Amino acid sequence: MVDPVRKYLDATRQLDEISDELNTVVSVVVTVAEALKTKPARFIFSDVAPDLPPEIVLGHATRVEGDKWPTAERIQELLLAWHNARKQVLTAWASVHKADQAHLRSPEH
Repeated sequence: MVDPVRKYLDATRQLDEISDELNTVVSVVVTVAEALKTKPARFIFSDVAPDLPPEIVLGHATRVEGDKWPTAERIQELLLAWHNARKQVLTAWASVHKADQAHLRSPEH
């Protein structure tokens, strides 16, 4: 039998990992959005066709690797994984004895 505290901690770790992946996606999207909003002439995706003029590529442009840009499907997959992990955390939390919950990070933090 798996210890309820261990199960909760494992579920929380999984949720944290997925949250980190989502935050990475957010960071990329925000970087691109800010660059396009404030300095569109100085932004490029690297390793993506078509090529931009050399003066932009060789200049001090904000660069994002093209393969870092998330597809809608990737974002949706991460959201589904996050919701599933969150459900696991809540289910595991409900199994933890109240006395043990007092020593753990609440899923509502």
